[in-house]
Amino acid sequence: MNIRAIAGYRTYAYQKGLWDYYASTQGKDYADTYYARPG
Repeated sequence: MNIRAIAGYRTYAYQKGLWDYYASTQGKDYADTYYARPG
């Protein structure tokens, strides 16, 4: 198995955009499972 880091640092704004997008399209439970809340 190969493990590769894709993103080591995300700005607050970028992380908020990711979480907000997945929370609105897939639901908050999904977003919380796969994406950290910003901050």
